[in-house]
Amino acid sequence: MSARARQKLRESREEEAYILRKRLIAIYDQMLAEGRFELSRDLDFQVVTKEIDGKKTRVAKLKGNKILVSVNGSTLPTSALKYIIAHEIAHKFTKKHSDRFWRVIENLYPSYKRGQALLNERYSPSSGLDSDQRKQMMQ
Repeated sequence: MSARARQKLRESREEEAYILRKRLIAIYDQMLAEGRFELSRDLDFQVVTKEIDGKKTRVAKLKGNKILVSVNGSTLPTSALKYIIAHEIAHKFTKKHSDRFWRVIENLYPSYKRGQALLNERYSPSSGLDSDQRKQMMQ
């Protein structure tokens, strides 16, 4: 690949990251406006163009008061992004995927199963990921 082609690809990924971050902020702001939760500090979003924790399948991760989201999430529908946000916020309250964790998600996003299904569709077996990899993606 030529240097010019690499530069165009890098610029394209940066534009995707910028747009995705704006989408995430808008979804988060909408969730806050719904009044389902209150955090002592606002969350921030960082869209990363490299693997999160060196795992190809990881879409997002909570790190302090920042949610890291893979730029690969830029093609996800809003409901899947809302699920990702709810999932990571739930980790502020409990680290393990316990019954309490899923109740927190349901409180934040009552129709979370729709977003979860769309996310899983995106990372379905036809995408080359097995079920263990899909589970790992959201840990």
